[in-house]
Amino acid sequence: MTSDSIQVIEVVQFNPKIKTYDFFFTAFNFLLTLIGIPPLLFWFLGLGQYFTKPCYNGLTSQLMERHLEFKKGVFFKVNKTISLENIHDLTFVDNPILQWLDLRILKIETVGHCNTQ
Repeated sequence: MTSDSIQVIEVVQFNPKIKTYDFFFTAFNFLLTLIGIPPLLFWFLGLGQYFTKPCYNGLTSQLMERHLEFKKGVFFKVNKTISLENIHDLTFVDNPILQWLDLRILKIETVGHCNTQ
């Protein structure tokens, strides 16, 4: 089967509130370290919005006939292809910030294959 004959079933639309979640999640991580507290001021003055927008724009996913494609990243790009037959478990993650923004995180666990001889 060639890549031309693979049909896209669904293109995932991500909620723009993800940018707000990334903004506050990163700010919280800055706050947890003493080194991160000074940059936190710059983060709230506009640097955070400068970085979270390209992260959101680089986030894509689409469901194909036999696999799920997921791409993310700005400086360090990650491209993942997950075969649908290898998906073992789907988990929805929730925390107070996600609840406030009415968002959920979906974690996909796959079956690991090991070759024993």
